[in-house]
Amino acid sequence: MAHLVTKPYVIEFLEVLTGVADEEDHEKLVLEDFYVKHLSENVRAKTLQELEVRKKTGAYVMAIKTGDAPFKFNPGPGTMLQKEDVLIILGNKTSITKFEDVYKG
Repeated sequence: MAHLVTKPYVIEFLEVLTGVADEEDHEKLVLEDFYVKHLSENVRAKTLQELEVRKKTGAYVMAIKTGDAPFKFNPGPGTMLQKEDVLIILGNKTSITKFEDVYKG
């Protein structure tokens, strides 16, 4: 915790994520998980670059979890999605809703 005191922007970012920050200054961000098996079938076996998540929705793919493997943080554009993957998505309410609209099909 003492280390965080010297990192004010990390604290500010965490406050935005948790909703502690004043919402007048920051649009509330949320983290959501999406199981690829519950998304549209045309999402599977495509790369993140092909899906263009950020461009189409404004949301970010922060991490991918495959089975018991550790999280893969900040997955690269060449990362291919498989049916068993779980995506951790960061965005505001609007971008998360748009993600659902575009990829849940």
